[in-house]
Amino acid sequence: MVVAKGAGGWSKPTRICDESVEVNSRIGSALNILIIPFHARLLYVLRKMKNKSKTKISLSSLYVLCVILILIALSIFNLAFYLFKENREVLGTTTETSNEIGFWYDFLANNPTYKDGWLELARLEYDEGNLASAKESLEQAEKIDPNSEELLLMREKLGL
Repeated sequence: MVVAKGAGGWSKPTRICDESVEVNSRIGSALNILIIPFHARLLYVLRKMKNKSKTKISLSSLYVLCVILILIALSIFNLAFYLFKENREVLGTTTETSNEIGFWYDFLANNPTYKDGWLELARLEYDEGNLASAKESLEQAEKIDPNSEELLLMREKLGL
């Protein structure tokens, strides 16, 4: 039995299907009020259908329709997210590069003959836009090993 609220207040329980399901909306939760009448109607429709293959077809088509609707909703969401995204800058990348540059300066102060450190420092300085510092670092690496292939490749890559 299902209790429904009419225009004049609460109506008498009405029978939807063979199973008696009573829902008192005054004490029942909102979820039960929404689900039980739908479930009762679904059972009623399924019992009325005599051919079970039609039921299977209608349920499978309902499942396919739900999947299609979910895919369409996800596609629209993804498209909207892609079209209306703002250019977001990654915060902290300059700080990380600055920390690396500081590390290499400290390291090279203790180990001035480490050629790969000078090359890495030149690359980091170039990435930061400090062309003069990058050129000085390459010159320091050239003093250590003037015939280094890595040095020549770095000069070509950085254009210095």
